[in-house]
Amino acid sequence: MPRKELTSVSPDGVYGLKWGEDGLVQVVVTETGETMAWLVDNYPRWALRAVFSHDMHRILCLNADGSVGTWGIAPRTDPPWPGKNIVDYLYFRGEHYTIRRRCK
Repeated sequence: MPRKELTSVSPDGVYGLKWGEDGLVQVVVTETGETMAWLVDNYPRWALRAVFSHDMHRILCLNADGSVGTWGIAPRTDPPWPGKNIVDYLYFRGEHYTIRRRCK
């Protein structure tokens, strides 16, 4: 079975991730550079890498302190959200962050 790499560009090539030392992770439209969402809950950890999951239901962030931030789609929402991936979910919710777990 071939190994799949997780990348900072969504599987469909529409979205990308930007990050920096401020801990802010941004979801951007690759064609225009427009920011769709900010994941600010990572602050004050320095983001070393941010990637999309293969199914586009999560964004993972490796931090300089060794922790991993995970943003994901809530299993149940009220009202139900109309999207198919985490970018749609973030945009629909109108928030700058969503569910997050930190692992070390």
